[in-house]
Amino acid sequence: MTFDDGPHPSNTPRLLDLLAKRNVKATFYVTGNNVQRYPQIVARMVREGHEVANHTWNHPYLTKISDTQIRSELQRTAKAIYAAAGVYPRTYRPPYGAINERLRGWIYKEFGYPTITWNVDPNDWQKPGPSVVASRLVSGARNGSILLAHDIHAGTITAMPSALDQLLAKGYRFVTVTQLINAGRMGSNSPQESPSAPQEPTADPLEGKKEQSESIASLPLTPLAEDPLVDAGVSADSSEAQILTQLIMPELPATMIDEVEMKVEVKATETVIAPSADEVPPQLKIFDLGSPIWK
Repeated sequence: MTFDDGPHPSNTPRLLDLLAKRNVKATFYVTGNNVQRYPQIVARMVREGHEVANHTWNHPYLTKISDTQIRSELQRTAKAIYAAAGVYPRTYRPPYGAINERLRGWIYKEFGYPTITWNVDPNDWQKPGPSVVASRLVSGARNGSILLAHDIHAGTITAMPSALDQLLAKGYRFVTVTQLINAGRMGSNSPQESPSAPQEPTADPLEGKKEQSESIASLPLTPLAEDPLVDAGVSADSSEAQILTQLIMPELPATMIDEVEMKVEVKATETVIAPSADEVPPQLKIFDLGSPIWK
């Protein structure tokens, strides 16, 4: 579950209250200008185990501004998040989902950020009403889905108890975006991968970029009992491709799973994880994490 454009002075605390009541962890794609206005809310997000990620400073179309302006947007926001909560963001989301291949690779090289979009959008910004927002979130959800909503809209907050309760009743487990990425690792037990642990401090995104990229690209294959997603049925003897298919696309036919190829290398070219099929199944449309690991 991801929330964009906040924090909002009244809506976001209300949202945090209902998330805490249900022990649901979310990822907040915050704008730097709002972080600067309401740093105490960002600190609360991290303190309560949510992930805080970068959504630029002023919410511009990244495809319509210069690289220098993009760097400033992302860097200022990262520093504001750190000033508020003592952590640096691990991912970013382009405003409006507006991104291209060149910028995706450049941002990854500059900041180590994978590009995160979404695959369930209730269009809550159009204010269709809480019941409609809840229905769209629930009907669109699948295993591994990244759900989009906006905590700046009061109607969205009103929709969330119904949406979350219905999804929990269906057996869905909520994890942060970084936990979803780390599901492929299956061997790390760092605090940020525990659903109840706060986001830990990370290095400045402009320092040690090579080490950060190598860390993201490392996928140990031995699951730990404490791993939040170990009960997904993944064996320690599974190959990388088998692990990803079991976690991300469990409903694919075995013939398609056999054709999945996975490649993990730290380099500029993009790696695509997809079955050899004319139509990419919806389970594979959940990630847009950019070079070099996922698409």
